[in-house]
Amino acid sequence: MYSVVIMRDSKYLVRRTMNEWEQELSVYGFVRVGKSYIVNFRYVSCIDSSVHFINGECIPVSRLKVRSIKEKYNEYAVRFSRYM
Repeated sequence: MYSVVIMRDSKYLVRRTMNEWEQELSVYGFVRVGKSYIVNFRYVSCIDSSVHFINGECIPVSRLKVRSIKEKYNEYAVRFSRYM
């Protein structure tokens, strides 16, 4: 299975599953928000039915995960607000 990794200035095609990415990146503030997306909360401005990034882009959030994603984001924001 291949994944597309999107960085600030580039994109990479990598042979790794979403589950593998999720396990590896969770300790760095990344959270899976749907079947196809793992996001870094550091670059998120807000979450409603979508994840809104500070660069203006947005992606959908799984309807089943909206509440838990918002809770995780709020926990992240409280924990790291002194660094923002």
